[in-house]
Amino acid sequence: MASTSVTDAQLITFESQANEKIREAVSVEVEVRYRGLPDGYVGPVHVITILGVDSNMRCGTHVSNPSHLQLFYTKKDYINHLLESESQLTKILKNGPEDLVDLANNLQASVKLSQKEETNINEKSKFAIIHSKDGDTDYASVLISEMDFEELVLITIGGYKTDK
Repeated sequence: MASTSVTDAQLITFESQANEKIREAVSVEVEVRYRGLPDGYVGPVHVITILGVDSNMRCGTHVSNPSHLQLFYTKKDYINHLLESESQLTKILKNGPEDLVDLANNLQASVKLSQKEETNINEKSKFAIIHSKDGDTDYASVLISEMDFEELVLITIGGYKTDK
């Protein structure tokens, strides 16, 4: 790669390909070479070949197949942040990680429904009902004179009658 930096998309692609090879458990071959080494290099060189992937000169001990690595990732802090966020969401929503997407969709639908209901409630009503237990005709007259309405208004005053 001629680039001096790796883009996020390239990093994701690389991680995905590396993890696929880990899952495939492709064979790793180690060949020890003593001849044909660069000038000035002394000692054996291990040539590590991951079949169908790469061949490199390395020193030391290596795994027999990449599945021994379990998982490859380059942004450990990012993954830890994602896991912590998931943990917090499962606590807040009181459900398992596998249900988070469904719960988020349900919450969004609920918010939209609540907003629609609020809009409907806030629209100007076509009628009004006003009752005052302690009101009298003067109260009703003042109320009517102060109201600016074009719709039906029902004004009731007085307490409830009880049978004796």
